[in-house]
Amino acid sequence: MSGPRKGTAGHRGAHLGDFAVQPRMLVICGWALLVGGAGAVAALALSRLIGLVTNAVFCRDPRGDPTAAGQDRPDAVPT
Repeated sequence: MSGPRKGTAGHRGAHLGDFAVQPRMLVICGWALLVGGAGAVAALALSRLIGLVTNAVFCRDPRGDPTAAGQDRPDAVPT
């Protein structure tokens, strides 16, 4: 039997991989931040676009200001 025996200090970490941080990880983190930021901007844009279309169709309000359901508006079309 070669190598350290089970239960000794040398055996404890023998099955673990190398988790050293290399410069490539900084590049990957940078890309992750860019992709996450772009996703957040896209989500905000889509949310505002949904609000604009919803208000234009149901409330005939071209401003796109969000309107709560049940809020009385004099220019709202009854459904």
